[in-house]
Amino acid sequence: NSDYEYQFAQWEKTFAFLLNEGMACVLLATDSLEDLMGKISFLKANYPLLSENLIVFGRDEQASLIMEACFARPSFYRGIIVENPTRIVPLPEEISRTWFLAHLDQISINKKILATSILDWARKARESEFLYPARLGGLIRQEAQKEASPLPSFAISYTLMCKEYFRVARMLFEEPSDPASMVMPVATLQDALVNSKLETAPSHEDDPYKKLEGTKDFMGDTASFNCEMVTEYRKIHADDPEVTNLSNRELILLIGRSFESMGEQVMEQIEARDPIFIRYYLSIKELGL
Repeated sequence: NSDYEYQFAQWEKTFAFLLNEGMACVLLATDSLEDLMGKISFLKANYPLLSENLIVFGRDEQASLIMEACFARPSFYRGIIVENPTRIVPLPEEISRTWFLAHLDQISINKKILATSILDWARKARESEFLYPARLGGLIRQEAQKEASPLPSFAISYTLMCKEYFRVARMLFEEPSDPASMVMPVATLQDALVNSKLETAPSHEDDPYKKLEGTKDFMGDTASFNCEMVTEYRKIHADDPEVTNLSNRELILLIGRSFESMGEQVMEQIEARDPIFIRYYLSIKELGL
């Protein structure tokens, strides 16, 4: 207990900062892969909302355990941050959305075989059709000097990037009914979205764009700005009072800006899924409403 209290005291300032950013934090004591996986499974089963976007950090031997746990069940994790892993861990074979950051000191960098293995993990994590994970999904940072904080400042920034991306990107993916099941490959998902749009494509007489051509009708005071993306976002954040208090117009701006910051590929994906949302967003932004 005294060791746990000492460790928690070291992490308290970092946890307080992350908590203010909307992230729940927990300190796990573990000494084996089975123990770690058991505790992660407990979190997933008993606290599904808190552990939905799970980001895990560990150093040295715990870093290697985290990589092994991710290898065994990658769909459980949204991001893993490892500092100086001690051994080589094979790459996950499943398609996953797990972001990966390795924070290495010069000693770890000089271990060529280990460094090459970690580089393979970073490359694997960048295998994505989307701009953000293709660039930030896998990173390696060499430690310039030891920091006083238990979590390096770069890792804290990376954690916040993970949180912000997955808060929005959740709407781009189908969630598996079984958390342990494989995530749908992006290419398959894109085909499914396109096919869905083709099957439900409106007739010429019922073209949603034609309904929006009149500026007065489209941007009038009585416009509801309702669309599939807004409806889905409200369902996902049904328990968030801040979202509840936002109007549809405000939500469209919030969601649209987040998508736009992720690059053209994401915007194209959204336009294929909900063209009315894109029309709303671009019009509201252009008119400065």
